[in-house]
Amino acid sequence: MSFSGSRVVLPGDHNRVAGNVFRSGSAPAVHIIGGGSNNRVDHNELTGLSSYGIQIKLSTADPRIAYGNLLDSNYIHDFAQARNNGAEGIQVGQGVVTGNWNTATIIQNNLLSKVSIDSEIISVKGAGAQIIGNTLLALAAQRAELGHLERAEDAAAQLEGVVDALHPGGVLGEVVVAEVRLRGAGRDD
Repeated sequence: MSFSGSRVVLPGDHNRVAGNVFRSGSAPAVHIIGGGSNNRVDHNELTGLSSYGIQIKLSTADPRIAYGNLLDSNYIHDFAQARNNGAEGIQVGQGVVTGNWNTATIIQNNLLSKVSIDSEIISVKGAGAQIIGNTLLALAAQRAELGHLERAEDAAAQLEGVVDALHPGGVLGEVVVAEVRLRGAGRDD
């Protein structure tokens, strides 16, 4: 299915959003809220957005923590220049307040190209996430925001030596980063 200016909001558990095209939206294309857990968002194309691509909203107003969501095999690209903050390709959690909440989110095998407006491509502000096998293209001054890690040096080394791709974001727990491929902006690894 193809959507222009539309989005999917998942407040529940065990849902799947797959095989869609989201175009030209000003709100998150896929928005997991209210502690929505064990959802899968896969094989979607998100393009021309001026807000988040996929956002997992963590809130102190909700006693449930979104847990065990799988974000995989999505093509997120060519975001519009409408905002200067809050337009990450993928965002898990918001700020320091959610930094030690274990989300057990897996972000795997996604292709992200020219998505960031405020220089964050993948922003994880919750603990327990795994970021595996994603490809980031056309980086230009962009970074993956992965939070305050206890072993930030280890995570940076796993980003194939690209230390400037790691930016503190408020995570107090551990985020596992593996097999991230960076391409563009002078990086042809």
